[in-house]
Amino acid sequence: MSVSWNYRTATLLALVAGALAPLSALAGVFNPDVYGTGATMADYMRTVPGGGQPGGPAYTFAMGRYEITNAQFAAFLNDAQLDGGATGRGSNMYFQDDGRIRIADGGPTIFRTGGQLGITYNSSAPLGSRFGTQFVSGTDMSVHPVHTVSWFGALKFANWLTIDRGLGESERAYTEGATADGWHPVTISSMDWTTRDLNASERQALVNDVKGFRLPMDNHSATASAYNEFYKAAAWDPIDGVNHVYGFGRDTIDQRDANATGLNPNWPALPDDPFERGFNPQQTTPVGFYDGTNWQQSDWNWPDDSFATFQTRANENAYGVFDLSGNVMEWGQDQRSDGSDERALRGGSWSGSYLDIEGSDRNHSLHGLTDANIGFRVVAAPEPGAGAALLVMTILALGRRRS
Repeated sequence: MSVSWNYRTATLLALVAGALAPLSALAGVFNPDVYGTGATMADYMRTVPGGGQPGGPAYTFAMGRYEITNAQFAAFLNDAQLDGGATGRGSNMYFQDDGRIRIADGGPTIFRTGGQLGITYNSSAPLGSRFGTQFVSGTDMSVHPVHTVSWFGALKFANWLTIDRGLGESERAYTEGATADGWHPVTISSMDWTTRDLNASERQALVNDVKGFRLPMDNHSATASAYNEFYKAAAWDPIDGVNHVYGFGRDTIDQRDANATGLNPNWPALPDDPFERGFNPQQTTPVGFYDGTNWQQSDWNWPDDSFATFQTRANENAYGVFDLSGNVMEWGQDQRSDGSDERALRGGSWSGSYLDIEGSDRNHSLHGLTDANIGFRVVAAPEPGAGAALLVMTILALGRRRS
């Protein structure tokens, strides 16, 4: 049996085991079943095995299958507002009557509904039900990715999700506070965080010792490095053993592959996707929309009537993760550079070109920015799992491929 066979076998076994892992069996507010198919957290958090990628992370981590959706974020906001700061579920969140949330009265913004085509706020509704999802031009926005959420909002969601999944407040990945400097990874002091990002030992401690959910690290690197989790998930193909240009496991792109700008060769005369309707700000697509299906307008009630159907190509990569190129830019954990108030943004968005959505593109923005093209997804330490039947099927598939 060759070395290549051993490596590919081990990689695929790890992928399948991770896909079946029972990440927190406790049922919480967070719903991983985005499309009502019965999906569990084991389905939602996809394992990215350590090793393989030259220079990349040697450790295994799990990444969210999709960008966090409007429905998921609205559920978090309702739960946090109902908590009222009594526990870590709602701590350091100041809710204004207009639907904006800050880390303190007058402090940096966590989220704003005013610029959000997807989440609404009704101040007269009972606590715990004031945030909801909406229809825009007849389109259900609940399964579109959340946006107009700041880096602070992404961190707070990760901390909340840690508690919601039963891991406890002590396993949260981030400290919180009433000022911006109080928000940072738990493995670095507040004083050090104002002058630099995590060093290698602090990054490794975060990986080894913290079980809670967090944002992907990119280690200030566009391409492979020891702690660049985003690029590992977006670029590395564990089956073919190469880095691809785009997060869906290919090196070419057009409007069928992902949600970005100008991918249609006839753009701007023709839009790239049926959710655009000219330059209406409703430019996101549902998470996982690009899955190889030839969609009908009746499937989604999209706003552009010139599209009776829309053919997609599979955007899901080798790990089972969608939309690592396009849709919304995703907050990373890391500072733009040591001591900066700007944070990394990866993956590009609906407003970016084919260059902006390459897996190696590293963008950045102020940590308090809330914009219509910025969202996020979570990562976490994987939990052990088993799935003998699928493991056997994977081995048989490998054997067929090898022959």
